[in-house]
Amino acid sequence: MSGSSGWWWRAACLGGVAVGAFGALGVACAEGSGTADGHEVESEVESEVESEVEVESESEPEVEVEVEVEVGPQTATVTLVAAEDAVASYLMSPSGDWNLFSGTSVPIGRHFDDAHVGYHTALRFRAVPVPRGARVTSARLTFFPTNEVDSSNALWINIYAEASDDSAPFDPHAYESGRPDQRARTAAHIDHWLVRCNDACTELTEYDCPQRQRDCWDRTIAFEVPKDLGPLVAEVVARPEWTAGNAITLLLVNAATDEDGAKYRESRSLSTIDSARDETFAPRLAVTFEFP
Repeated sequence: MSGSSGWWWRAACLGGVAVGAFGALGVACAEGSGTADGHEVESEVESEVESEVEVESESEPEVEVEVEVEVGPQTATVTLVAAEDAVASYLMSPSGDWNLFSGTSVPIGRHFDDAHVGYHTALRFRAVPVPRGARVTSARLTFFPTNEVDSSNALWINIYAEASDDSAPFDPHAYESGRPDQRARTAAHIDHWLVRCNDACTELTEYDCPQRQRDCWDRTIAFEVPKDLGPLVAEVVARPEWTAGNAITLLLVNAATDEDGAKYRESRSLSTIDSARDETFAPRLAVTFEFP
């Protein structure tokens, strides 16, 4: 199958027609030929094959052939399914004490304490149905804000995927190990995603007015991160032990410092699993891929 793409299955050449697990494939073939790919066979065949062919299997020897069916780009969407799959950690004290929590929402950005330490926020998506070796063309993260109150807070956020073949579950009660800040990160990442609300912006005052208006979050409207996370997911899918059905964790890490000014010292929050809101409000990851 080297150098080609698509799904393969076995078929038998019976009465000049390739027949497989899904019935007559509508592909002509010839006894003794080794392929039936709808393009060319080794011997002459009829130009038209009727849809129903009576075959006496005892008089027609079976010849196994391989039939290739091209598969184009497809998108798999996975949704956060449990509150413990959305967690955030932050440094509580200079002595190295960390806090870790999860719930109906998680913050991104910086903590409100005097030091304004950064949050390390993780979203773990289970059972991602992308086969190893698939070529990831894009990946999009969508979530619902928790409220509009903090949507005026400006953020600098770096986004990574966890560099893991199968991201391990989080334990919100394990403060010493397995926290988001302790997870290995992909080399591919989004550097300094700027989130800055300006609902009243005009093309004369903002270089990216439409996006700045979108950055003014509304709890009733799904927000799609305006960054393609495809390279992050592709790095995970290419790992040697990755297989379809494994888990991927996205890490949203504060990138702002005091040098960025006072307006980059706050946070925003996004919904995770909330009994007051149905599952459609949970974060979603949509991965588009194809076979090379």
